[in-house]
Amino acid sequence: MGTGFRFANGSVDFKSRFVKTDRLMTERRARKRLWGVYRNHLTDDPSVANVDRSAANTHIYWHGGKLMVLKEDSLPYHIRSVFLGNFGYVGFSRQVHSDQYECG
Repeated sequence: MGTGFRFANGSVDFKSRFVKTDRLMTERRARKRLWGVYRNHLTDDPSVANVDRSAANTHIYWHGGKLMVLKEDSLPYHIRSVFLGNFGYVGFSRQVHSDQYECG
């Protein structure tokens, strides 16, 4: 989840959004928990064996003019700072791998 504050004209706006990772969207479609014990893929539901485990919930940082969110064991997600929407994974080649999800 990412949160943001915007200060303008003597007011503060607050927005909070989940980063809709493959992990989150897969569980939403299944309407149940599919990942098991923290960082133990052996306890995951077999249906998610090839789905990225990232929750993109640990770090938010600027890199190369982009706002990135990540967890240490996964590729970062590129998100839009103003709308807290995400563009998708960013690999080491700095290419966006997926842009199908929005935050919400």
